[in-house]
Amino acid sequence: MVGKYQDAAIGGFISTIGILDQPIHDITFQGNITNDSLHTDVTIEDPSYKSHIIAAVSLAEPMTIHSKMELADFNAGNFLELDSTFY
Repeated sequence: MVGKYQDAAIGGFISTIGILDQPIHDITFQGNITNDSLHTDVTIEDPSYKSHIIAAVSLAEPMTIHSKMELADFNAGNFLELDSTFY
């Protein structure tokens, strides 16, 4: 621990990352951590894996975790190398 009151922010852009041998493009992320909380926001603009993920963790007693996930056109079959065709 450095100092008495932490308040750090991180943000960035990942043009391409490989997960399970599948490339995922255009990922934007932001995060903030303080003494008693952690907040993250991730957006994936890849046409095959469009999603928006938000998470908040309260580190104060009692510890609580909130998350929200929106998947639009997330091609899970492609990602997991399975047939996702609906008959």
